[in-house]
Amino acid sequence: VYFVISSYLMCFFVCFFFFFKQKTAYEIKECDWSSDVCSSDLVDSLYFTYKCELDDGFFRYLELLKGYAQEKEEEIAFDIGDVDMVIKPYGARMFRYLIRSKDFMVKISPSKNLPTLMFQMLAIALYENGHGSAFRKADAIFRSIGDIGTANISRIDLCVDFQGWQINDDRFHDFICRANKKGAFYHGREINGFQFGKGDITARIYNKTKEKIGRASCRERA
Repeated sequence: VYFVISSYLMCFFVCFFFFFKQKTAYEIKECDWSSDVCSSDLVDSLYFTYKCELDDGFFRYLELLKGYAQEKEEEIAFDIGDVDMVIKPYGARMFRYLIRSKDFMVKISPSKNLPTLMFQMLAIALYENGHGSAFRKADAIFRSIGDIGTANISRIDLCVDFQGWQINDDRFHDFICRANKKGAFYHGREINGFQFGKGDITARIYNKTKEKIGRASCRERA
């Protein structure tokens, strides 16, 4: 599980990673979805994967769309069922295809060494529909194209807003924790955050506003 703390003006994220094994979305009971954490405004995004075999025709269709997107150098609109999607002209790291709707992003791979589908539910869908409903909606869309099996939840982002605090080298020593691994990371040459711990539980604090601005600049240059 991954917790995020952010602000619209000056955003800082505090991220905690808790990894769990063999926990599937269907094993999370309805009472879990409606718990104090899951029913609050804290959940910013939800990540889950499927390991399945999709029809070769679906991959050929995606390859055709991706090729067209690369030719046009822009996203190409299409739909699955009655849901509007776009496919990017590029993949995402080891995943060959990256598609998006207004509610989620999906990385897709034909490789047997990777999850076939990797979903990221977006904050707007979680806020508007609730977490259980948003998951079931996304799940149903892809069940219309084949037997995708059981979803495995890999990460949950929780967010809290705060502002008026600046990150600098001196601030690092203000934090006291039991983690053996501690460090800072940078945006260019400027310090942008701290990390505490490694492994099952990791905490990160960083300036999300600066990251968003940097990503926007990269997209403009591209």
